Amino acid sequence: MMNSKRVIAVDGGQSHSLAVVADETGRVLGAGKGGPANHFLEPGGEARFRRSMSDCIGAACALAGMSTQRVDASYYALTGVHAQMPAILQTIAPSDKQTVAGDKDASLVGGTLERPAVLVLAGTGAIACGLDRAGHEVMTGGWGYLMGDEGSASWIAPRALSAATQAVDGRGPATSLVQLIPRHFGVESLRALHPLIYTQQIDRVRLAGLTRVVGEAAQAGDAVARELMAEAGRYLAAAALVVLRALALAGAPVTITSAGGVFKAGVVIVEPMMVRIHEAFPLAHYEPPRFPPVIGALFLALRSIGVEIDASVVANVISSRVVWENRK
Repeated sequence: MMNSKRVIAVDGGQSHSLAVVADETGRVLGAGKGGPANHFLEPGGEARFRRSMSDCIGAACALAGMSTQRVDASYYALTGVHAQMPAILQTIAPSDKQTVAGDKDASLVGGTLERPAVLVLAGTGAIACGLDRAGHEVMTGGWGYLMGDEGSASWIAPRALSAATQAVDGRGPATSLVQLIPRHFGVESLRALHPLIYTQQIDRVRLAGLTRVVGEAAQAGDAVARELMAEAGRYLAAAALVVLRALALAGAPVTITSAGGVFKAGVVIVEPMMVRIHEAFPLAHYEPPRFPPVIGALFLALRSIGVEIDASVVANVISSRVVWENRK
């Protein structure tokens, strides 16, 4: 195995980045974590991207006992792709076969290897995409927090704040979010939180982190939080339905899978989404993602060098999960 091929796979997100190094059999040799890979065009964005990629790849290679030398293939699944990125990445980890792409394909492949399948991705942003048995692809969403992304964490967070302030004023129903939101940010009240938000001491990504609070409140039975998550689920269902119809999957069994932090809320987001989907596509069924996006990126890196993702490769990934699982 000394001369086996090596591949690098990276999932570059809006809050952090993950990298894995594996051999051609799918055995993961190292994994590492780095900073965010977003806002590339903002001041300092290129340096931040370079640092995040260097950190996660360097950590993965160090754990694998190898340098960031030329590898046989690399696959970068990034929250945003810009023309300068491939050249930067080649200076960090030279690769004979490099792919730099958005994160949807890696999330779909990591979520399920079944076809046909539809992925609903709801993190800081939101998209839906799918593939039929022939490999035809459809995608919808991805407009960003100002123009769309309904059902995403960026969409949920301001509505949670609004629900909480309405409750404080007496303009809306009582909700535990009044106490939970300030506690999440380490302040005593919504009034104390107000200047931190309006002076941008809490940025959009940190604000989107409120979705975890809303999900936990919904799971605990808070009616306001439950309805907010249900509304998000219905918006995500609407995106999935566009994909299902475009792929002409009516009457066919189809797998719906998910990715992104919004789905950490579990049944309170999945159930309303699937209820709406089942109204038009009763044979659709939901499966939690089998692997995280970074492993989807690994499968795509292996495919790029001609490796078939068969049962033995999947088994090797699973058997080496102690290397990558705690870094998700």
